[in-house]
Amino acid sequence: MRSSLTASANGSDVSDRIGHGTAVAGVAAAVPDNGIGIAPEYLNRIFGVFERIPGPRHYEGTGIGLAIVRKAATRMGGSVSVESEPGKGSRFCLYLPGRKIQGSQGK
Repeated sequence: MRSSLTASANGSDVSDRIGHGTAVAGVAAAVPDNGIGIAPEYLNRIFGVFERIPGPRHYEGTGIGLAIVRKAATRMGGSVSVESEPGKGSRFCLYLPGRKIQGSQGK
């Protein structure tokens, strides 16, 4: 999320636009990033370790953050995805399934 907050094209505060909710079987969160956007051919590539997409500007980072997020989400039975359009920014979506905890009374 820090990357989405620092990659704001116009410096606007995005904290009030981070969506979240409880799905029927889990938790979902959507994080906007109003940066440069991502071309369709790079959408899956950005989740690879040390992958950086070519662009007109250089952004700090190692290229492992999204790979770690995807690996963690997958290990928990969830998923992470991105919707993006060059020049218009991106939206990262995270889903983590719920599970019943033994002994829980549902409170």
